[in-house]
Amino acid sequence: MARICKILKIIFIFPFVSSFNSEQKDIISISNYLNEIKSFDSNFIQINSNGDNLSGNIKLSKPNLLRIEYNPPINRLIISDGKKLAIINKKQKTINFYNINQLPIKILLDDKFKINNHKIKKFEKKEGIIIIELRVMDESNISNVELIFESSPLNLKKWVIRDFQGYQTEMYLTNTRINDKIDKKNYIIEDPRQIPFGNK
Repeated sequence: MARICKILKIIFIFPFVSSFNSEQKDIISISNYLNEIKSFDSNFIQINSNGDNLSGNIKLSKPNLLRIEYNPPINRLIISDGKKLAIINKKQKTINFYNINQLPIKILLDDKFKINNHKIKKFEKKEGIIIIELRVMDESNISNVELIFESSPLNLKKWVIRDFQGYQTEMYLTNTRINDKIDKKNYIIEDPRQIPFGNK
């Protein structure tokens, strides 16, 4: 009887433990990968819930420096100088300020990515792809952030942000460069209301 119980444990329990250990290893690898990123520069294609298809370039440098610049005809520029987040309309010369901590993708801007600070809603590995979905709580909202990686070598290829209202933003990354030398001038917020028309 004891021998039968041992065999049953091997058949039913060991595969589960092995799968769990493999998942934990992948999660640790993702956490280490994100912590190794100190700066990040990538082109992107963004797809919004309403079907809008936008493109541009995203730069980030830890901690909390961010620049998202959209290609024409979109005139939007998003910049964080490490203290505040600004959304600028270059054509209309308007600027609005926000708390950087309200940005769901702030998890990629933190000096240290701590996986234990977030609830893992989904983990999936298939055909060279790893998908991990995290519940992120900022100062005012709860959002789900799905990160999609190529598994070998590990490489962030896409993220999907779903906010509490159901609005979804997909960001596909291309030509990504990691830990290149940064130009701090990219993260300076220039108030367009103070720039004379005809300049920049």
